[in-house]
Amino acid sequence: MDDAGFTAAADITTVSQLQLRRLAPEPDWSMRAMALGMALDEAGPGPTSNGTTAFLVAPPFSGLDAPLWRLAEARQWQVIEPPEELGMGPEEAAAWWNAQPLDRPWVIPELAKFWLRHYAGLALVKELFNRVTLGHTAPGIVGCSSWCWSFWYRYLSDLPVTVYTPAPMRAEELSVWLESLPGDGSGLPLRVRKSNNGYWVLPLDEPNAANGARLSTYLKDLAALARGNPGVALAIWQRALRVRPDEALPEGEAGPAKATVAGQRDCWVVPLDQVALPSVSTISRPAGLVLHAVLLHSGLNRQRLALVTGLSPGEVEGALGYLERYDLVVNQDEAWQVTPQGYPWVRRRLQSEGYPVDGF
Repeated sequence: MDDAGFTAAADITTVSQLQLRRLAPEPDWSMRAMALGMALDEAGPGPTSNGTTAFLVAPPFSGLDAPLWRLAEARQWQVIEPPEELGMGPEEAAAWWNAQPLDRPWVIPELAKFWLRHYAGLALVKELFNRVTLGHTAPGIVGCSSWCWSFWYRYLSDLPVTVYTPAPMRAEELSVWLESLPGDGSGLPLRVRKSNNGYWVLPLDEPNAANGARLSTYLKDLAALARGNPGVALAIWQRALRVRPDEALPEGEAGPAKATVAGQRDCWVVPLDQVALPSVSTISRPAGLVLHAVLLHSGLNRQRLALVTGLSPGEVEGALGYLERYDLVVNQDEAWQVTPQGYPWVRRRLQSEGYPVDGF
């Protein structure tokens, strides 16, 4: 499979959901939890020492929530979950935190779930920051969406807290990560080439490159498009993957994807400019408010969207219907979220419309 005899793969086809679960499944969060724990231990003070509380700030789809749950379970740290009712005054918020086990190592997987952008929805987070600042808690770990953090950093800009942020994934890290995702037990290495010219995408150190096959800048371009965000990169990668018809298995077949070369497994990706990512030509004011609100809070239901945006229930319903039709939002566990594949366009659009965006 070198470039000399390459013919553009016109007969490739999109992969099925079953094949996606084999070729580009969701990550193993237990492994990410182990890596996160090791990074925190190396970084210094935290729940394992007598240091301060650490705030982990990352953009949406970076994959911190699930690993923090796994990490807390593995190390027997107390997970603090938000109350059902977030509308509290200062006294109620203080009483609620008094009832939480903050006298031993603790973890909040996502701070965005503890507040609402409303005059009656700020007290819980303000009280938490006050206690952490004054040293009235045991050391803890707080996971925080970059959009949530951008609001609170502006609101309380003098917060003396320790903040850690994950480094964005570059092409090299994406290569290792995407190669490690397939989990069908076949043990076959994943080899990927561009569909239009045959240049190698995975692995980056493909041996055939020494025999004339050329390496693509695909992963570098993917990292730039996703702004180094692993979840966004994976969503785009899943849309770009292709296989030849004779390599596609029926949905019900249990075996691994067919390898075209013994001991190997070959796939294709279409050029990034041919990947259909969600976008719309224009958005209304209600739609913009809804998008910004769900990013600030890492997901909201219809009732809370109306509360924080000031829109009527009908306006919220209309905006959600429009955005869902174009695959920009999705309803997960009764909370509306921006889709990872729609996130690049949503962030650019909100920024162009003058909304305050995160720093990632």
